[in-house]
Amino acid sequence: MNYFSFHRNIQLRLALQFFTTLASSAVIPFLAIFFSNEVGEFATGLMYIGVILSGITGALLGGRRADQRGR
Repeated sequence: MNYFSFHRNIQLRLALQFFTTLASSAVIPFLAIFFSNEVGEFATGLMYIGVILSGITGALLGGRRADQRGR
């Protein structure tokens, strides 16, 4: 099974996910450095923890809702 055997929509989704992850991986480390210089290390840590916790909470609540109502 290779990339070109997938349906065109799946190929597009995989390519976009790859480029989104690549861009995110290139920007996020420098964003942490920027924020630590602008607002301080402690506030930057709190912001990152907030983003992580909101992502976990959203995934759990969204998954539960999808199971209850259907996708």
